Amino acid sequence: MNAVLLNTFIGSVSVLFFSLVSRLLKEKLSIRAYLMLWRFCTLTFILPFFLIKIFLIYFQVVPNPIEKETFLLSYTDRVISMEPGAIYPSTRLKIEYVILTFWILCVLGILIWHLLTYFRLKKYIRTYGKSINDVRVSRIIEETKKELGIRKPVDSFILPAAAAPFSMGILRPSLYLPENLMEDPALQPVIRHELQHIRNHDGIFGILVAVIHGFHFYNPFFYLCAAREKFYQELCGDEFAKQDLGPEETVLYANAVINASTRQNVFDKRFSQSLGNSQKEMKRRLKYIMSNKRLVSLDTN
Repeated sequence: MNAVLLNTFIGSVSVLFFSLVSRLLKEKLSIRAYLMLWRFCTLTFILPFFLIKIFLIYFQVVPNPIEKETFLLSYTDRVISMEPGAIYPSTRLKIEYVILTFWILCVLGILIWHLLTYFRLKKYIRTYGKSINDVRVSRIIEETKKELGIRKPVDSFILPAAAAPFSMGILRPSLYLPENLMEDPALQPVIRHELQHIRNHDGIFGILVAVIHGFHFYNPFFYLCAAREKFYQELCGDEFAKQDLGPEETVLYANAVINASTRQNVFDKRFSQSLGNSQKEMKRRLKYIMSNKRLVSLDTN
């Protein structure tokens, strides 16, 4: 439990630090650099789990368990030797066990909820997804894959109830498009946006964020960090999608983003990367899409 609290502290401080850095740098970094920055910040919530014990033993903060059998109350408290006659404060033991048990139950509940959400989405896709045999869509996908350097095969499907296009999958990623998008003039930039998600491995990171959520469900700084990372995922897609677009085509793409964010899905796409995101971030995304600058001051609004 102490390792979790230490992770909470490290992650929360990282969020505050990176928020300050983002405001100070403003337009000086690329969108991809901001994405990597917030991804690293997200990882600080879990990386110390694998390193903390080795770190503490190496710097002799705690004795090596092989050399001496000890019971560690916390990383800031003393180490109590488990010797005959040693007295442990029973009240504190009970409170710590209650808190630890509650935390474990919440972690298991959230992870199971994420798994059920994933299998529900996969079942929906298997039931209603229809393979796309459109020459135009195949051509756009192949040309964009070549431009991005994606070597994996990317399947494409029509999903009738999808409110927005989205990509999903790790070993064999797939692209899912709503029926009403097939004749949309913004089809090409939308596909380019989704393939950028695949190129950036956003699906893998989305699964990792879901796991971290299970361990840090109580920490508001984690939700802030995950939201910023997701926001810059979308901006990376927008940056690539709007390349070489004229003014009229840019407006059409912006309308497609607005439509994707205002429509409601019949399922939860928690493990997918969608063109739309929350309406809170829509103003900032549209400001960037319609601008000619590399990056506008997004973190200062």
